[in-house]
Amino acid sequence: MSRRPLGGLLLLGTLTILWGSNWPAMKLALRELDPWAFRTVCLVVGGVGLLGLVRAGGQSLRVPRRERWPLVLVALFNITGWHLCSAYGLTLVQAGRAAIIAYTMPAWTVAFGRLLVGERVSRARLAALGLGLAGMAALVAPDARALGAAPAGTLLMLGAAMSWAIGTVLTKSYRWTIPTALLTGWQIALGAVPIAVGALLRLAATGDA
Repeated sequence: MSRRPLGGLLLLGTLTILWGSNWPAMKLALRELDPWAFRTVCLVVGGVGLLGLVRAGGQSLRVPRRERWPLVLVALFNITGWHLCSAYGLTLVQAGRAAIIAYTMPAWTVAFGRLLVGERVSRARLAALGLGLAGMAALVAPDARALGAAPAGTLLMLGAAMSWAIGTVLTKSYRWTIPTALLTGWQIALGAVPIAVGALLRLAATGDA
């Protein structure tokens, strides 16, 4: 193998390990922190940090006027909805089960792609989707009773997956002119705003402000 494919495989393996370990790490963090506060810290640091890197790279942070409302819309689904639902879902179900439910997202992407933007569903895509869902079902089946015992957590994780899917479909359907890093940074920053406001309201309501 040449260096490039080998490097790609190493990066993919590293991503898989880090992404997988991220779920139990979040589960532990949410035992100590309120979901609103936890997500606020993560998103503000991530969004501001990424926008800072874009600016440090010499690029403008300006978003064309016609792309601003689409950006707000995809941020609400990709960031706000996903992060809030998944955070609360994680407090109610085990990390492994939450991750499996969250990754039903491809199924919802196919469904919402058809409903929202009229994407054609080919036989190959249906076959691939069926195989993926069958694999997830095999993983979830032994814990079906546990999932049924925590319906709120299961529904929240499904809501997270659906929100992520809608955001993905909307992002793909719009023709963006801004760089991907800038698009991602603004999504994170804008999606953090409702969560930060919610965190402040909860803090004020508990008398800790």
